[in-house]
Amino acid sequence: MNPPLFICNGLLRSGSTWSYNVTRGLAQELANQRGLKPVESAYLDLPQMEDYLSNQWKSAPGPVVLKSHEPGPIALSLVRAGRIKAVCTFRDPRDCVSSDLKFTGLDFDKVVNRVRSSFGSLRYYQSTDQILLVRYEDMVKDPQRLIRRIAMHLGIEASPEVIARIHAETNIESSKKICDDVRRRPDSEVFLFADARIDPSTRLHENHVFDGKVGRWRTEFTPEQGRWLTEYFSNWLLLLGYENPHSISAATSRPIGGNTFAGPASGNAFHAGRGAVGPAV
Repeated sequence: MNPPLFICNGLLRSGSTWSYNVTRGLAQELANQRGLKPVESAYLDLPQMEDYLSNQWKSAPGPVVLKSHEPGPIALSLVRAGRIKAVCTFRDPRDCVSSDLKFTGLDFDKVVNRVRSSFGSLRYYQSTDQILLVRYEDMVKDPQRLIRRIAMHLGIEASPEVIARIHAETNIESSKKICDDVRRRPDSEVFLFADARIDPSTRLHENHVFDGKVGRWRTEFTPEQGRWLTEYFSNWLLLLGYENPHSISAATSRPIGGNTFAGPASGNAFHAGRGAVGPAV
């Protein structure tokens, strides 16, 4: 019998690394309870995930926690069959764009398309109850309640003391300390990817955590960008409960937003995938 395996993913910049570290803490509690070996955890891209599940999972000595923004067909079929459990985070996509602009330094067009492409797993997960969908805004408001929900979903008993400890290890303040520490460590003690410095255990980048502000897009975009993003992501905003038909109509017919990110959305972003974002609602 394969050891317990949990997958964490979500929209870009929606708290999936938080859910990954929460799940790592819970999986270690499960290992302690069952007398199993320590948790194995990693960030894998799609080919690595498929290879791990096909060839390496069965020989893992204890619980496994994997993070990926592209889980792949094998992972998704295992989730649907109930053989593994998954946690998927989501967030107002306009805030995802705002956060990713600051995180990556890429231009508006590229970031919009990055966020748009990350909706693939969320679309699939709507068809199975083996996935726990975690709303970023709820995570910010009451993280300990969300940790309890994740524990229940994964089938792991966690006392109030365990919940509190995991929260203390994964909250914004603790995460910022890890990010600060990553900046100061020698190269031999971090994972180097392109220009990024990453903590090997938590997968936190040196610039991973900002202020966690909800609704930041309203003050960080020009009015034109705010209107356009609301229209561009309108299907998902409706489906996920961030807007209703009336608010979409009102928002796209009047100026909204601030002006932190100067310059209008370009023609490329306006036409890339127009009308193809999210399901029909």
